[in-house]
Amino acid sequence: GDVDLTANVFFRTTAAVSLITGGDLTIGAGIKISNSGNVTIADNIISLSATSQWTNEENSTLNIGGDLLLNSGSQGIFEASESGNSVDYNGSGDQTIRNPSTSYYNLSTSGGGTKDITATIDVNGNLSLNGTASLDVNTSNSINIAGDWINAGGTLIEGNGNVFFDGTTDQTISGAETFYGLTYTGSSGLYLGNDVTVANLMTMSGGNIYPQTNKLIIGSGAGSPGDITYNSGIVAGQLERWATGTGTPLLYPIGTPSTYRPATITYNALGVGSVIGEFIEVDPGSAVLPLSEGTVNVTNQYTEGYWDLTAANGLTSTSYDIQLTATGFSSYTIIPGTRIITRTAGGNWTLDGTH
Repeated sequence: GDVDLTANVFFRTTAAVSLITGGDLTIGAGIKISNSGNVTIADNIISLSATSQWTNEENSTLNIGGDLLLNSGSQGIFEASESGNSVDYNGSGDQTIRNPSTSYYNLSTSGGGTKDITATIDVNGNLSLNGTASLDVNTSNSINIAGDWINAGGTLIEGNGNVFFDGTTDQTISGAETFYGLTYTGSSGLYLGNDVTVANLMTMSGGNIYPQTNKLIIGSGAGSPGDITYNSGIVAGQLERWATGTGTPLLYPIGTPSTYRPATITYNALGVGSVIGEFIEVDPGSAVLPLSEGTVNVTNQYTEGYWDLTAANGLTSTSYDIQLTATGFSSYTIIPGTRIITRTAGGNWTLDGTH
């Protein structure tokens, strides 16, 4: 049944308290609840006044199956910013994610239904999607996350919302995920545990992005090609971009973890699709060199590495311009006679187009 709290209550670190058979927990006016343990409420936590307060203390856990201090006219105070604490919205049906006074530390969704974000929220630890539940960012809300994004089976309904990864240590995105807008401002590295798609805008304003054996995909298809705003950082791995029009340069901000070696492709003729770009830090070999173009003889390949560009999703082009930035290439001097040479995988070097 219902539990009414009419005096300040402290749940110890050893406390494991569950209201799992139904009923609400009601906090009286001016009453403060401090949770240092593990508390599970199957239904609602109700505040009788705007001065009713629930605080998750350090390393505590709150599992909530209903509303969290959301009753109309008397929404209480909710604090969940202490280090190591976790809040799990685990109801079997729809829930609204309460915006705390400052921030969440760890936030997770589980159970079922749709968990709605109604305002921009800060998560200073990890965000986890579990069960069959959906996390709905809604039209224009944002999530700021300083820890890891862990999708263990839930669904992100990205809407037109943005996710900002702003941690000061390495962050990881686990699980295949599609974001509407993704901004990386973190000062360390962002690691991808699966393919990650950014349907609208990828903003790079922090450290490096490491796809590892996966891909960072800009655009979700021909109808939503996406874009990149670049300020800093390197994609040290595979970056895929959709191309749907001619005349607009498409930047691939790729390279090695220590050296930025971008590529830019401008299509003059195009059959819509995508291209996967990556810089490979391996000597590409000298098959059939030298080559000649007029009075220019190409006798050696640079050994620092090469750009790998692979058409995908049906892309074709009979005319395109390409620009490569060979930062740090020192095996030979870059001179007016330096050329871009191309080959298909396993083939011989050729000189294509006008240099």
